[in-house]
Amino acid sequence: MGEGRRLSDRPDETSALARSARYLRGHRTMLAVSTVVNVAAAGARVGGFALAGVVTDAILAGDRARVWEAAAVLTVLVVVSFAATWCGTYLVVRVGEAVVRDLREDAYRRVAAAPLRFLENHRSGDLVRRLTGEIAALSQFVGATLPALVNSSLMVLLTVVLLAGYSWLLTLVLVVLAALGAALLVRQFLARAPSAFTAVAAAEAQVSARFSETLPAREQLMVLGAQGRRLETFATDNDRLLRARVEQLRAHLWLVALGPVGGLLVVVLIALAAGGTAAGWLSVGGAVVFLLAARNAFGDVQELVAHLGDLRAARTHLARVLDLVEATEPDPLCPDESRAPGGRGHGVLEARKIGYAYGGRDALTDVDLEIHPGERVALVGRTGSGKTTLGKILAGLYQPDVGTVLLDDAPLSSLGPDTLRSRVVLIPQEVVLVSGTVADNLAMVPTDLGADPYGRMHAAATSLGLASWLGALSDGLDTPVGDHGRLVSAGERQLIALVRAALVDPEVLVLDEATADVDPVTAARVEDALARAARTRSVIVIAHRPDTVRRADRRIELVAGRVST
Repeated sequence: MGEGRRLSDRPDETSALARSARYLRGHRTMLAVSTVVNVAAAGARVGGFALAGVVTDAILAGDRARVWEAAAVLTVLVVVSFAATWCGTYLVVRVGEAVVRDLREDAYRRVAAAPLRFLENHRSGDLVRRLTGEIAALSQFVGATLPALVNSSLMVLLTVVLLAGYSWLLTLVLVVLAALGAALLVRQFLARAPSAFTAVAAAEAQVSARFSETLPAREQLMVLGAQGRRLETFATDNDRLLRARVEQLRAHLWLVALGPVGGLLVVVLIALAAGGTAAGWLSVGGAVVFLLAARNAFGDVQELVAHLGDLRAARTHLARVLDLVEATEPDPLCPDESRAPGGRGHGVLEARKIGYAYGGRDALTDVDLEIHPGERVALVGRTGSGKTTLGKILAGLYQPDVGTVLLDDAPLSSLGPDTLRSRVVLIPQEVVLVSGTVADNLAMVPTDLGADPYGRMHAAATSLGLASWLGALSDGLDTPVGDHGRLVSAGERQLIALVRAALVDPEVLVLDEATADVDPVTAARVEDALARAARTRSVIVIAHRPDTVRRADRRIELVAGRVST
């Protein structure tokens, strides 16, 4: 996969439905059954209008037998309509939720495998919003609005067919008048809706991103007394959201005006039906059918139009999720994992003429180095010299703009993701843990820990000389680490990461300032663990501490992105 493109605040919505059609492929049978059942439900309800006309004419004719027959058929239609409507609604929601589930899984899987630079280039709040809030909105649309849209659409269609059987001329007049009235209002709505709904989605994402960034920094904000300044920024975002909501409301108000238009249409229809009855070309029962069915159909049209806002919002949400999915599209040139070289190699890591830039500014230039198994190399240099960037390139987390990184003479880019992560491991300066226990975090490895995962974890800790530290924890491997590891120290998070790396047993281990923020006792434990780890693998340590640098077999200094000679 490449570095990925930037997400858009206003992604293309015109083809969103067509682009999402691929998620329907696994649900075509259920979709077909759902369509048949919903057509049956709508047909039963429309048939009730026809029977109302039959009953009216039978009563006027004094035909009691026909009245009872029609009443019996109407009873059957009511039962069929209820059962079919229930089943049809269930199937529509079931298919829709299955599609949303597939979309959610695909989006999550792609973001989880996205290049590190893609994640770093986007605000976490925006990514979280698209993965959760936008998809949740789609799920709500599927559960609450989609069944109503399907039912109303089928009712309008079948009602027009029914009325055309009584009088195609009256039906044509009805359709033309309804279309003209609705079109004028809907056109005004559609002219304002795209910018209004997109602005709301972008403003909501901004508020979500700002809040997501504020929570982790709350302690620092309290220390600095900067809560007020942050609240001012949040208020600005909130005002932007309010203005977008107001514009959305103004667009939606054009649809509200459809109610009076429907009332005028009913008046016209009554007059035309009365004239047809008086002229003899429409029976009283036919007039009743027209009035009942047409009024109901226009109610369905009103419901369809009223849901245009929901449909428009759903299309915006869908476009934003698809934008995320497409921006993290797997690279077609990504190596096939099934053909990637397997097994453990020697662990010779080589960088050739590495170059890398951030936004046109060179961070690394012509970097050459070679590290052998059993060798512990310290990567040193001033802040901003490119050490962390080089570490991420050596670990395969960044793709260099120029040059290549080789592991046992094979380019890292030729290795599949799973193979790469099992052969090269990077431990960052700030290790983030997931909520749960120490064991839960150690289990986050691409390696099958077998039938005795705790035994494997203890063995890994022992191999690094950390068995006593692990035994001293309050509940051992079952010790809670808290939200993002807040219940354990920075040094303990580093030790957990080291044990996790030992479980993977990589050929190359890269550590970024592993002892920078830890106490002397923990630092000594880390150094001892590193010494043990370096016996069988290549170890690169990005370091500032003199003691850490002294323990290295050799040092490589970076100056302004170049290896100092």
